Amino acid sequence: MPTNDDKDFSELLEDYMVQNHVYHMEGESGVRNLQKIANAIGYRDLYSDSLVAMLADNPGMQQAMIEWLMQQNVLEWKDALMNEMPKNKDGDDD
Repeated sequence: MPTNDDKDFSELLEDYMVQNHVYHMEGESGVRNLQKIANAIGYRDLYSDSLVAMLADNPGMQQAMIEWLMQQNVLEWKDALMNEMPKNKDGDDD
């Protein structure tokens, strides 16, 4: 039987998620579960959000989030982003 030392990180994370009932990653409970994971892997800063600290410490995670966003086609997000874009002199989008 393999020990924890024999497992890679993904196996350990799966075990942690099962043992701590981290099954759902939707909505606010999903954010709380992601926060639990951040705390479990060592991001326990009393003065800041551990999830924000984990993002700040891992630019690859930020890039993965941007790449995920780029694959989405959410109309509300598109409309909101278009509202943040500068207009040309005729008032139309560039």
